[in-house]
Amino acid sequence: MNHPLRAALAQGKTKQVISELLAITRSNTELHSQVIQLSARYTNYERQKLGNLEDPSVLSIELNKINNTALAIIDELDTSTSEGFFTKKRLLWLGGILVALVAILANLAEILNYLDIKPSSGGKITNVTIMVEDKSGEFVMRQQGKIVMMVEGGDVKQEDIDSKGAASFKNVKVGDKVRLKVDFSEPYRPLHPDSLYTIPADGRITLRVGLQNLGKVFGRVLYRDKELPGVVVAIGDLRDTTDDLGRYEILIPETDHRQEQEVFFKAEGFKSITKKAFPQTNQPLNVVMEKQGIQIR
Repeated sequence: MNHPLRAALAQGKTKQVISELLAITRSNTELHSQVIQLSARYTNYERQKLGNLEDPSVLSIELNKINNTALAIIDELDTSTSEGFFTKKRLLWLGGILVALVAILANLAEILNYLDIKPSSGGKITNVTIMVEDKSGEFVMRQQGKIVMMVEGGDVKQEDIDSKGAASFKNVKVGDKVRLKVDFSEPYRPLHPDSLYTIPADGRITLRVGLQNLGKVFGRVLYRDKELPGVVVAIGDLRDTTDDLGRYEILIPETDHRQEQEVFFKAEGFKSITKKAFPQTNQPLNVVMEKQGIQIR
């Protein structure tokens, strides 16, 4: 590497040689300092030459001195490199590192135990229990429906929900990614349907569910097969009035969501009616009104 530098000096490429020496000697503080000083001398030489600030003969002598110093640094680099990679100092340094590594490896078990680091259980086969709760923590689906487990990139499994509100799956791999859904006649759905669950080592997952469609009761009111407008429809303090087509719709705030709602129908000249609605079915609650004092046989 250093022979080309000598050739470059002979070709008058002093500036290039100094630039390369600056890069080569970065790991050698003493030599790098000498090269920095040499670079400053050469910069001063160029300034004097370009500005005609010094006699050419003097400048020639200065350039020769700079080149000789550069050759001396190159020679010193050759000497340090010729010692090879495994110098005494370097061998001592490597030996110290090796001793430290052996000590760490010898005590690795104690270190892991101290840090409470447990070996990965990924890939282990386990049984998984899916606890099905609503957002209040109640087990709302005891012996009702099934849980469907879709393993990402793999099988689809399903198990019944037992009397404790849980579904148990066998032979599931720890670390697998799964999606969960509910299979039941009533529209129970996971509160976070897009969640991707990782099978934990303890095999326990809590799936929070909720009934859908609880926020609305709707339908039509008829009299003798004709739409009946102007009927007041109420659920507690919530109310609506049927339109020209006999339609009504009551939106129920979340605080009043129920699986069963009492709906009251009242219109002047008609008998009042109370019906039960089951909003989760998402089916209309249609009623037929009767005139007061008239019985339909």
